[in-house]
Amino acid sequence: MDRITRKVQFKPQFRSQNFITDLRKEIQLNEDLIGFQYYYNTSLTINQYQALQNKTYLVFYSYFYYYDPIRNINQIINLKIKECTTPQLQGLNCIDFSQVRNYTLVLDNNNKIISQLYINVYGCLDQDEVKRQIPNNCGTQSEIDVILNGSEAGVTPAQSN
Repeated sequence: MDRITRKVQFKPQFRSQNFITDLRKEIQLNEDLIGFQYYYNTSLTINQYQALQNKTYLVFYSYFYYYDPIRNINQIINLKIKECTTPQLQGLNCIDFSQVRNYTLVLDNNNKIISQLYINVYGCLDQDEVKRQIPNNCGTQSEIDVILNGSEAGVTPAQSN
């Protein structure tokens, strides 16, 4: 018996999707770009709870990181947190971008330029190279731990349209 050999050709289909592109992507920094709030429980924000208790438990710090190897720039700029003024974000915390008006959130893979935005949540008694001062009305460490580990506690982000 002879064997018949057939040549079978497959036409594979390839699919790919790029999540990061080589094109430069930029977002303008404006004061209502990001709103956020830490909730003590389902009915009280940490700001409301701290005001009721006349104590500070959590402190927010924000900074902007910018890296541009072409212009030899590597910067970290501390930003203030303030109450949002946009009606859609009323009652939330916003980042004050006044110190970085000439910057954008940028991703440029071709030129390796990137900027990032960080929001750090600290316990009132914590200190490091970013948070160097301790407010004079801090709650105790055990009170801070209860807030941070609360089953209903957490950060809620919001974005205005």
